[in-house]
Formats: sequence, structure tokens, C-alpha cells
Amino acid sequence: MEKAAILGVYGFIGYGLCQTLLETGLEIEGIDLAYRENHYKEQKRLEIGRNANFCEEDFQEWEVAESIDILFISLYEKIFSEGQYMDEWMAKLASIKGDGLQVVLILPAALAVKGESAPGIQQKIANFFSRKKAGLLEFYLPTVYGPWQPEEFLFQQSLNYIENGSELPLLTGREWIHDALYIDDAVQLILKTAEKEHEGQFMLSSGEENQWLDCASSLLGPQLDKIIGNPRTSPEIKEGIHIVTVDRNESIKAGILKQKQRFCRIQESSV
Repeated sequence: MEKAAILGVYGFIGYGLCQTLLETGLEIEGIDLAYRENHYKEQKRLEIGRNANFCEEDFQEWEVAESIDILFISLYEKIFSEGQYMDEWMAKLASIKGDGLQVVLILPAALAVKGESAPGIQQKIANFFSRKKAGLLEFYLPTVYGPWQPEEFLFQQSLNYIENGSELPLLTGREWIHDALYIDDAVQLILKTAEKEHEGQFMLSSGEENQWLDCASSLLGPQLDKIIGNPRTSPEIKEGIHIVTVDRNESIKAGILKQKQRFCRIQESSV
């Protein structure tokens, strides 16, 4: 693998992938989704924009290069799960020549639950690349935390509650309370699996019991009971989805601290 494209490079997962791949010396074509609200974009751009191996493209102007070895598409964050901009996406992807291309589709864990129907855009992308004879890997991610976590997730809300006295965090449908992975661990596991596999469906796991609860408790303590109520049993995962587990988890204390440090820097820069 010499060159990768990341669709949504300034999103949470996309940016984590970009940073890690640049550190390996890989050439990255980062596609910015200009219509996408991202309060952190300029700061992220400053961090990676000076790297000679990074080239940023606006989605509207992006021309899919034949030299790309692997294409990452993240549907993990809210705007994609709602299926917005589907026609625009499919029209742009239509120019891709799939033969030999590796495609990595990143999805929220909730879509791996048995009985849960896939959103239209996921189905369209999967069917499209199947026809193109491209290798398609689908990764289902639990709650991912760490620096740059989106504001709708509980851990980032909790930091705002602790540091700024905002309202008590709300648990949304975006939150997978059955497991949690630190961003670097999630990215490394995606890349490690993609090196070994050409196609398939995989659910990322910390391999730890109560990982999400332990993370949330480290931030909120007894207040967490007011948010989650009664414990929930882990749902059944669809057949055909393989569980892959990280080799070693970042410690909760260290991971949350890194997220807090970034949160505080963002707060300071916005004053």
C-alpha cells in the first residue's frame, strides 16, 4: 500500500486514520466534505497540512485517482447515518475503477445488531463496490473516545459539563454503551485487519467487560446513574460479522486525560 484516500478526512475517525497513516510515510489524499459542519477543522488542518505526503481535496473538485490503493469511507458519524447527500456521493464514486481497489467502510456498532436494517447509503455503497469487483471491508465500531471526539458523544459532553458547568450530559442513540475503544487503538485495529483481509465484516472490541461504563464512571462518578438508568444487556450481533479484539487497550485514565487536554486547548483557542 502506497497511497490512500480518506473520504471525510477531518471527521473523527478519518482524521485518526490520516494521522496514523502519515506517520508510516504513506501518501494520503484527504477529501474534505465542505458541506460538513466541523468546528475543529482549521486546527486539524494546521496539524497535518504541512506534511509533504498529505494532499487535501475538496469533495466537489475531487477526481478519483487510479493510483489509489485503498479508500476509506466513514459512515460512523451522524450526518452519514442519516443518508444525506447520497446521490452526490454515488455520482462521485461512479468514476472509480474498482479492480484491485481496497475499500474500507467504517460504521457505527448499532448497525451490527441483529434485526437492525442497514441505511440506504451503506447498501448502495456495498452493492456498488461489489459490482466493481473491489475488495470491501466493513468495520463496526463501538463508542470511540479520545482527542477530537464529536460533541454529541457522552464523554465530550461530560468534559463540557465538568469544565464549564453545562447541563448534565444526555445519552443519545449515537452512543454504544456496551464497549469503548480509544481512537488510536481503533485505528490500529482497522489497519491491522485490513492488511490481512481483503473482504468481510468485522466488529471491533476492547475485549474488556464494562469498558464503556468504566470510562463514563471515571468522568461522571455517581452522576452516571442519572443518565443511563438500569443496566442494559448486550445485543445480539448479526451472523457473518467477526469480532476482532485489540492487542492492548490504552488505559482509561490516560485516554480520558488526552481527550481532556485536547478539549481544554480547544476551549482556550476559542476565547
